[in-house]
Amino acid sequence: MTSQCTGNAPPPADAEPNGVPDWVEDVVQPTFANVWQKEIVDRGNPAPLSDDTSDNDGGQNEGDPDKVKLDIYLADVGASGFFGFCTSDDPRLDPGSTYQFFDVSAYCVIDNDFGDFGSEWSPQEFLQVTAAHEFRHASQFAEDAFAQGAEAVRVAECVGGAARRVDQPFGADLHGA
Repeated sequence: MTSQCTGNAPPPADAEPNGVPDWVEDVVQPTFANVWQKEIVDRGNPAPLSDDTSDNDGGQNEGDPDKVKLDIYLADVGASGFFGFCTSDDPRLDPGSTYQFFDVSAYCVIDNDFGDFGSEWSPQEFLQVTAAHEFRHASQFAEDAFAQGAEAVRVAECVGGAARRVDQPFGADLHGA
């Protein structure tokens, strides 16, 4: 996973002084690594595709399509009522593209600190639910990006599939709380 912070930053504490906030290094990255392990390695879902061909690819794949890393951006999307979202800037989606298949790369944006959602859950619990849900969408883009919004039924299946996975990687009932 690669991560970049935009807007209102996560808590700045950095115990190692390596320039990466502890929240990112000790909580966000391991959370997404856990989700990757469960969804891709253990369950065999498709890995998110490399975004090396996108203009804003995060620069972390170093041009190696076998070195797939999902770009995760942290931004203050909670201020607008969002926990996170996944989308694509894959050039194969550009108007006039002759690409004839449905698989495209994705990136995710998640809230930077989950401080806008009350205290029913901890920020880490909000992160875990959001990471599992949004990661599943990134995996779905690798199968069929158009299932994300082509028809109401397919959207419900897509969102439902992601919703069913929110608590599975962490062995807790976070989805039903």
